[in-house]
Amino acid sequence: MKRRRTTRHFKPDLLPAATIKRLLYAARRAPTGGNVDTRRFVLITDKILIERIRRVSPGFYGSCPALIVICTDLTAAEGDDTAIFDAGASAENIALAATAMTIGVGFVKSYPEVAIKKILKIPKGVRTEIIVKLGYKLPDQPKAPRTLQSPVYLNRYGDTFEEV
Repeated sequence: MKRRRTTRHFKPDLLPAATIKRLLYAARRAPTGGNVDTRRFVLITDKILIERIRRVSPGFYGSCPALIVICTDLTAAEGDDTAIFDAGASAENIALAATAMTIGVGFVKSYPEVAIKKILKIPKGVRTEIIVKLGYKLPDQPKAPRTLQSPVYLNRYGDTFEEV
């Protein structure tokens, strides 16, 4: 977890099929609310589709050779609000597995849903949750390790928790 970083710059080389399968396996092994799997995954390796998605997505920096779009089948979700958490768990499983395999990963959430659905021909009743960028990392500028600044409280909000 400590080595995991967001990658913004990727080499154009496509990941081997076996690597992508392992990342999808990790995504599909993530926990689900109520043990109901409402997630759907769209793997994109077509350069033209990736470029179209990049152009409409303000949160999509650089380019990459592969994407996984994590979606929710709203019919299967039946109003269950946990689907967004399930998608997040899948995305983080991909990120942790990618880090273990020294693969770069980045998340994109800033995009117009309507445009992504049109580009990928995603049907009504299916909602996109997050786009995961994948590829071999280009050397980035070294980044200082992130400090843990989010406060932790004990028992009640505002009561100090002294870390050991």
